Formats: sequence, structure tokens, C-alpha cells
Amino acid sequence: GRHKAASEWNALYGGKARGKLIGGYTQNVCLMLSSPYFSYSDEEYILFLEDYFWFSEPAIVLRYVEHIIQSDFFKNVSGIIFGGYGEGDEQVTEYLRRKAEIIKKPFIKCSDFGHGKNNAIFPIGARSFLDADNFTLDFEL
Repeated sequence: GRHKAASEWNALYGGKARGKLIGGYTQNVCLMLSSPYFSYSDEEYILFLEDYFWFSEPAIVLRYVEHIIQSDFFKNVSGIIFGGYGEGDEQVTEYLRRKAEIIKKPFIKCSDFGHGKNNAIFPIGARSFLDADNFTLDFEL
């Protein structure tokens, strides 16, 4: 099925990606990366991250994202979806846009899931197809 967007999707970097859906709250993903509770294989993943201004200031979110990008796991990430933010959104978006230009992987920013107004549930582990040019996420269930 196709994820039904509830907010505007912005492509920070275009392209298409296929992989197993994995992710969650940015701080939790960051903290799990080097723990025995986070396992992954050599297959490709579409990583979704979410964070909001009432949880973390922009500088903290950017540190978490940078840690994730520099992790061994990230070499298996084929596409990224970042959900949320709020106050300080311009700073977060500009940082993510610069990172997207460096990593050159399909990258979407939206407010479609997480702790904000929109609370979509992404099926972790589902094989998915992200089309950042057409703003779609299809689940290959």
C-alpha cells in the first residue's frame, strides 16, 4: 500500500530508494546504534527519523543526525525520511539540506509521523519504496 501523506513533503535530495523500513525517534535511534538491541544485515534500509522542538533543541537534533550518518549502519541506508520539527525549523531544514547534498541519497522532510499533529505509523521491517521526486512511500507488504 501507499502511505497517505498528511503534510507537505519536501525533497531535500531527489531520487528513488528501496529497502527495509527502520527508524524512530532520533535520540533513540542514535543511542541504539552501538547496542545489542539494534541489529541489521547487509541489506538496504529506508531510515525514518522524527524529532520535535519540544523534545530537543536544533543543535541536539543535528548532533544525533550527524552521529547516525557517521555510523557503520548508515552505509546500508538507501533513503531517509525526517519527520517533524517546529520552532527552529529553518535551522534544522538547512542542516538536513546540506547533509542531503553530501550523502546524495533520496531524502524527504515532512511532518507526517511521530509526536506532532500527524501520527502515522510506519511498519518497521516492511520492504518499502521511496520516491523522493514524486513524494511517495510505498509499502511492499
